[in-house]
Amino acid sequence: MTRKDYEAIAAALREYREDLRREHASTMLGRHKLDTVEDVTEILAEIFAADNPRFLRDRFTQAAR
Repeated sequence: MTRKDYEAIAAALREYREDLRREHASTMLGRHKLDTVEDVTEILAEIFAADNPRFLRDRFTQAAR
């Protein structure tokens, strides 16, 4: 994968998270979905780091938030 791919995935996660916050953050379901997005972000960061030694995990997770 390329930096462009990582950036696109982080942007998609960030956009989805922002939509959830706007529409559902105060509901129990919304909080569960936000937790799930956080988990998915961490899982993807782990996979990307294993695949690419130059991958910057912290940068990715911050961009996805």
